[in-house]
Amino acid sequence: MTRPGVFSLTATLVILLSGYVYNRTEELRLSPDIALRRAIRRGSPAAIRKALARKANPNLRRRDGEPVLAWAAREQHTALARALLEAGADPNTVGHGGVTVLFSAARNGDLPLVQELVRRGADVQRRNVLQSTALDYALRGSHVEVADFLIQQGGRIGASAHESDVPLVRFARAGYVEGVRRLLNGGADIHTVDSQGHTALMAAAASGKPDLVQLLLERGARLEAMDRDGLTPLGRIVPCIQVGCSNGRRCRHTEIAQLLLERGANPNATDRTGSSILMRAVAARQIQIVRLLLAEKSARVDAQALGTALLLAAPHAETALLELLLDLGAPVNFQDQAGVTPLMEAALGTGPGATTTLLARGARVDLRDAAGATAVAYAARRTGPGLGRRDTRVLELLLERGAKINTTDAAGRTPLMEAAQTGNSTALRLLLARGVPVDTRDRHGNTALLWAARGRQWAVLNLLLEHKAAIDAQDEAGRTALIYAAQAGSPEAVSLLLARGAEVKTRDRDGRDALACAAAGIAADSELTRTGGKPSPGVRRSHYLIMRSAQYADIGYPSLPPRQKESEAQRRDRLNQERASGDALVVDALLASGADPRQTDKRGRTALDWARLMGRPEIAQRLERALDRTRA
Repeated sequence: MTRPGVFSLTATLVILLSGYVYNRTEELRLSPDIALRRAIRRGSPAAIRKALARKANPNLRRRDGEPVLAWAAREQHTALARALLEAGADPNTVGHGGVTVLFSAARNGDLPLVQELVRRGADVQRRNVLQSTALDYALRGSHVEVADFLIQQGGRIGASAHESDVPLVRFARAGYVEGVRRLLNGGADIHTVDSQGHTALMAAAASGKPDLVQLLLERGARLEAMDRDGLTPLGRIVPCIQVGCSNGRRCRHTEIAQLLLERGANPNATDRTGSSILMRAVAARQIQIVRLLLAEKSARVDAQALGTALLLAAPHAETALLELLLDLGAPVNFQDQAGVTPLMEAALGTGPGATTTLLARGARVDLRDAAGATAVAYAARRTGPGLGRRDTRVLELLLERGAKINTTDAAGRTPLMEAAQTGNSTALRLLLARGVPVDTRDRHGNTALLWAARGRQWAVLNLLLEHKAAIDAQDEAGRTALIYAAQAGSPEAVSLLLARGAEVKTRDRDGRDALACAAAGIAADSELTRTGGKPSPGVRRSHYLIMRSAQYADIGYPSLPPRQKESEAQRRDRLNQERASGDALVVDALLASGADPRQTDKRGRTALDWARLMGRPEIAQRLERALDRTRA
C-alpha cells in the first residue's frame, strides 16, 4: 500500500474512533432517564438495555404522563415491556383511562406478556372505573388462550357498568368452549340472558363455533328463545354473517344453521319487524343459508314469501340466488304494497346481471309502482350514496323489451327528470339521444332543467343547456334555474346560466329575484311564512333543499348524502363557512349582470333587508356598496 493510501486509512480510523469516543462520552454524560427516553425514541433495543443497566427508572413516564410500560403494552412493544419489567417496573402500572398493563396485554391477546405480568405480581382481579377486569378485555377480543390462563390464575368477569353480560353469555360470545363447559359444570343456568336478551346459544351461534353450539344443545338450550329483537338462535346467525367473523376465524355458520334445523329450529320464525329468517338471509345474500331454509319441509314457501325474497335479492345482482328463487316458483312480476317489482329493484342495482335474468324469465317492463313509476324511471334514478352511476346497459335492456321511454308517473315526472335530479348523466345522454323532449313539465311545472338545478347537479345542468333546454322556465312557485343556483350559493352554476342568457330579474311568486334569494340564502318559503319572515334557530337553505316524498306523490326536494352527527351550532357554523365565499361571488355576478338591489318582494323587503335579517354582514356590505353606486 502506498504512503497516501496508508495516510488516508489512518485518517479514517482516527475520525471513526473520535466519533465513537464522542458518542460514548455524550452517552455517559446524559442522565440514565434521558438516555432511556432517547433509546425508546430511536427504537434501539441495545440502547434501551444499556440505559436500564445504568439504573434508569423503569417506571418512567412519557411527556403526556402515561407510564412507558403502559404505553409499551398498549402499542404491543412486547420486548420493551419485558425489559422494563426485568428492570423492576411495577406490573400494576396504570395508564390512561385507568387501563392497567395487564388490561392492555389481555386486550391485545399477548399471552407471553400476560404470563410475565402475572408472574411478577400483576393483580388479575383488579377492576377499572367501569368495573371491567383483564378477563373481560380478553373475552371481548375473543382471546381464548389468554382468558383460559387468567381463569386458571383466579381471574373473574367484572360487572361492567356499560355491558351487563352474564359470564356464560360472555364466554359463548367469545367462542370459549372450555370456559362454557366449566360454568355449566359449576351449575350456571344455561337459559340465563344478558342485557340484550341473548342466551348462550344465541351467542354461540353468532360466534361460528359448531362444537360450542353442540355442547349447549346437549345441555338443553332452548331453540325458540328470543332476544329483544325477536331473533331466535337461528335468526342470530344472519346478522353475524353480515358483519363478518373477527380475528380471522373461519366462518362455519352454514354448518351451525344445519345443526339447529336438524334439532328442530323453526325456519319460519319472524323478528319484531315481521321479517322471517329467510328474508334476512336473502337480504344478506347468503345463498347457502337460503338453500338450507328452503329445503326444510316445515318451511313456508308460498308465493308471497318467495316473491318478497325475490324482491330483496333483485338489487344485488346475485344471479345464482335469483335463479334459485325463480326455480322454486317465485313470481317474477311480484309487487309489494308499494307496487315495486323485482325488475324495478334490479334496475337500481349495481349492474345489468339481475335485469337480464328477470327479463329472460318474463318480467314485464310496463308495470308501475304505487306512484306510477316504471322500471325505466328506476333505471334513470339513483337511490343513494355508494351505488355509483347507472350504466346505460340496464336502460338499453328495458328499451329493447319495449319499455316506453317517456312515460310519466302520478306527479308527471319523466325518466329524464329522474336522471336530471340525481345527476345520472349517462342515462340522461341516452334518453336525449333517443329523442326525449327536454322541456316536458310535471304537474308542478318543473322541467328537467329545474330538477337538475334543485338537485344541484351542475354538470347535468350544462348538458341540458347544450340540448336547448328553456333556461328561464319557471315552476309553479315561479322559480327559475338561476334562482335555485343562487339559493345554492354556486358561483359556477350562476356564471354558467348568466353566460347562457338567463334573465336576472325574473321573480318568484313571493316577488323575490335571484339576488334576494342569494342574499337570504334560504329556500324554505313555508318556513319564512310560518315564522313571519324570521327563520327558526339554525334553519338554513340546505336543510330544506332536499325533502322529497318517498312515493314521488308530492313534489319536494332531492336528498343530500348523509352527514356525520353534529350539533345544531356546529351545523350552523359549517353552513355559514361553506356559503360565505360562494354567496359573495354569486351576489357579485348577479350585480354585474344587471340585478337591481332596490327591487322589493311582496313583503317590501330588498336583498339588503334579507341579508341583514339572516345575519349575513359580508353580503350586506356588498349590497350597501351597490346601492350607493346606484344612488350616485
